[in-house]
Amino acid sequence: MILHIIYIFLQVFGWYSWKYGGANQSTLQITLLTRKIFWIGLTVVGSILVGYFMDTRTDAACPYIDAFIMVASLVAQYLMIIKVLESWFFWIIVDVVAIGIYSYKELYFTSVLYVLFLIMAIVGYLEWKKAYNQEFIYER
Repeated sequence: MILHIIYIFLQVFGWYSWKYGGANQSTLQITLLTRKIFWIGLTVVGSILVGYFMDTRTDAACPYIDAFIMVASLVAQYLMIIKVLESWFFWIIVDVVAIGIYSYKELYFTSVLYVLFLIMAIVGYLEWKKAYNQEFIYER
């Protein structure tokens, strides 16, 4: 439940960023990921810390994988909010891991939902890549 509350605030922040977050309060443009090691490291370290907490304080069946899904989703959401193209790679990885873990847990409807999310993430990446390439051509 706490994660969903966080997502509500992220959605409001995302709407504002996309509408007014660009230069001179204009629409935000798609960019490429800088500091890749930082974002990957944040995801790994965050997953380990949250996973340890879940492992020692909850009865989660797969605490470290669940933690990875949560942390990587938050990283992906933030990168999407600031319109980073590679945010879709984070979503694709999250979806693949979630499909596997939810299938393992025999949560088949949830697995199917994540298959749909995976398809949407692939389409999202392709659409953003196309838009980024068009923006790049027009800026030349």
